[in-house]
Parts: sequence; structure tokens; C-alpha cells
Amino acid sequence: MNVTRIEITDPRFDPDAARHQAHVSFDMQSASDAGPVLVHFLCHSPRRADDPASLVTEDLIADALRQARRMPGFRRGERRIVLRLSA
Repeated sequence: MNVTRIEITDPRFDPDAARHQAHVSFDMQSASDAGPVLVHFLCHSPRRADDPASLVTEDLIADALRQARRMPGFRRGERRIVLRLSA
């Protein structure tokens, strides 16, 4: 599955949990003729509140990829996730 778009919404820092949280969505397209798939994940980053946003973004996307790889089909290695983003 090719990730063709990533969207991060509702980012916030939770001072009680001392972590960032956001919703991360992937638009995914199969290499076959199957239609597009949209998946959503609630993701976290352990970075401090004053850490650079770019590092938090990297962590949130990495957490979404980790969760996606645990989905059926991916965790058994039947399908791979490939980032195919255009600028």
C-alpha cells in the first residue's frame, strides 16, 4: 500500500501525560486496482512541550506507521507500507 497523503489534525500537548497527541490520517492506494483507503490513528509523541514541531511531527507519523504495521495483512508481511508523497 502506498501512502499518498498524510494529514495531522488536532495536535495538542497533554501536560498531565507529558506528551503530544494528534490524529494522523493516511490516504493509501493499493498497487492493485483496488480503491483508495483512508485510515485514522490517534498518535503520541513523548517530546517535551517546547521541542521543535518538526520532531513532534516525525514522532507522530512514526507512531501512525507503527500502528498501521500492526493491522492485519501488514503485520504478517503480506503487504508493505510505502510512503509516496509528492511536494
